[in-house]
Amino acid sequence: LDLADKIGKFIAQVETALSPKAIEVECVGEPAELSVKAIASSAVAGFLHRFLDAPVNQVSAPHLAADRGIAVRELRSVTPRGKYASLVVLRVHNADGTVATAEGTLGADGAPRLVKWGDFEIEASLGGHTLVVTNLDKPGVIGFLGTALGNAGVNISRVHLGVAGGAGAVSVWNLDSGIPASVLDELRRSPNVSSAIAVTV
Repeated sequence: LDLADKIGKFIAQVETALSPKAIEVECVGEPAELSVKAIASSAVAGFLHRFLDAPVNQVSAPHLAADRGIAVRELRSVTPRGKYASLVVLRVHNADGTVATAEGTLGADGAPRLVKWGDFEIEASLGGHTLVVTNLDKPGVIGFLGTALGNAGVNISRVHLGVAGGAGAVSVWNLDSGIPASVLDELRRSPNVSSAIAVTV
């Protein structure tokens, strides 16, 4: 449930052009044998959290989605696929026909992990203050990002790197504190950085 909630919060914050008409939650492997409805409701609650001032939880999430014309679909696949025995997949179908996707699993320590975002494959911890950067896949970019954070006094606890074929690279930075807006602006001004988004999950 915590994994689903965090995936919902993640995708709601990293996707900038959302006009959701449907939210699809697929449970693959072990999660498919559990309560898919509860997992889906937790993912929807996490997603809606960004857009609502009022509290949202597993019980209220499906109703709040329906009130906003957002259909919720639950899918299950008992047979694992790929290299992960268990997956929770969240797909947000937008009014313009685009689909935003994020996939997660639990690590060996039981902690939530992001394993795919769109075309980017990555294994990143989900929790707390996080910086998500998409950039050109070239030398020096990670050094630039780390230096900018260090100069601002932002402590980095973990860095996770991922790529997507010819689509560039992504890095997920787990931070000990929030990132100042001025630092985000500095990162975004770099010609090698496509996007830099502060996320709290």
